[in-house]
Amino acid sequence: MTAQGDTEPPKGRPKDPRVDAALLDAAIEVLNESGWAAFTTTAVARRAGASTASLYRRWPSKQALAGAVARHIALDGLGGIDTGSLEGDVRELLSAKRRILENATGPALLSLMGQAPHDEELRRILHDDVYAVVRGQLETLIAQAVTRGELETPSTPPASTS
Repeated sequence: MTAQGDTEPPKGRPKDPRVDAALLDAAIEVLNESGWAAFTTTAVARRAGASTASLYRRWPSKQALAGAVARHIALDGLGGIDTGSLEGDVRELLSAKRRILENATGPALLSLMGQAPHDEELRRILHDDVYAVVRGQLETLIAQAVTRGELETPSTPPASTS
């Protein structure tokens, strides 16, 4: 903070969102083509035309980058569902999950899911980032159903006495 109480501007050059997108796209391509075994930060940076320093400014590890890839794929494929009914919304959510695995990003996501049981950090990141997206989308679908009057407002479960 400065003497006037203002916050100081961030040091260094601001991150360019185009580099973020290029790195994520490159990471998906590397995972799709070669899987986890060949998924290195060097390969991703080279494919994106960026430096590994640029990559590490955004993600501190290979696993964190992989988590960002999986989250990007999930957010891109699962957002904005509103068919007008809870049944339709749930059907569309399941169809969207199937489409994610069948489209061009499917091999990348399947590669990460296959590696997760063998990599504690990746497993934690996928759980915290990707599964949270799916859980959040389900919560959104329930909220939409409550708003439409299809469901009653969910009550908070009683606290456990054990």
